[in-house]
Amino acid sequence: MANENENSGGLQKAQRDIVTLGVATAAILLFVGIGGTVMPQVAQHLLYADAQPPDSALVNALLLNIALIIFGWRRYVDLRKEIEQRREAEEKAHHLSQIDPLTGC
Repeated sequence: MANENENSGGLQKAQRDIVTLGVATAAILLFVGIGGTVMPQVAQHLLYADAQPPDSALVNALLLNIALIIFGWRRYVDLRKEIEQRREAEEKAHHLSQIDPLTGC
């Protein structure tokens, strides 16, 4: 029963990771699409005083995409750390299963 709960928890976590990857991928695609429209407008507005300001909704969407990309990257880094910790724990468990703790043989 406990093993079944652990497996379902792992499956839910894997599904969350897939969703996070999808969100980060969508954010990168939207960043490229929106950035190509907004960044020239922002540059013109900053360089020329009489230029029309960029659309605030597009600027907000661009900032949201940047936040989502950062969120996705942080999740990726955390996931890599977790995988490394699990790998080290599995190696230690394997090593401990091969030796006698009393004699060390």
